[in-house]
Amino acid sequence: MRRNWLTPALVLGLAALAGAWLTTQLTPGSDAPEHGGAGELAADALPRAVAPFELAFANGSAFTEADLEGGWQLVFFGYTHCPDVCPTTLHNLQQTLGLLEEREAALPEVVFVSVDPARDDREQLGQYVRFFRDDFRAATGSRDAIDHLTDQFGAVYRINRDEGEDYTVDHSAAIAAVGPDGRIRALLNPPHRPTAMADRLEDLMAEEDS
Repeated sequence: MRRNWLTPALVLGLAALAGAWLTTQLTPGSDAPEHGGAGELAADALPRAVAPFELAFANGSAFTEADLEGGWQLVFFGYTHCPDVCPTTLHNLQQTLGLLEEREAALPEVVFVSVDPARDDREQLGQYVRFFRDDFRAATGSRDAIDHLTDQFGAVYRINRDEGEDYTVDHSAAIAAVGPDGRIRALLNPPHRPTAMADRLEDLMAEEDS
């Protein structure tokens, strides 16, 4: 079941906030732990192969580099306690896939990777992504495994542990498009407008077929 709990006005407002607050790289804080020194993948660095990794999907099965092959994947890093960027992005991905369905285009799979495994257990991850679409998948793993994967995707995050138990996590907001060969083909940077993303994905998939 799909749930459209975000109104268009709220989505636009949150997207504007996210764009003003986040960039694809974060300025290091003096006290907050951080990761993602690889930074954003430059266009001339794409396509980029993904080295072997292993996390776990919400259903308990392994999530490895083999799961990125065979079809288009959209990979987004975040966390379920995120107040704005993650729900906005997942809502926009929901809308994007809806547009592709209307166009009878091929649908990429969406994988949400949590960088907050201390709070995001498998059950919570599964419930979170299914709120947007039943076919969205979620994964997480050990801190080392997450860091290995974020480095490859050029993702950045910082856990603000000085905020106590209800800490926030600053993180990059780009969505990585992975081709059927398992290589990162493009980064979709915010603002994530569904029509523009649907157009871009159709172009990417058409290039693969040509």
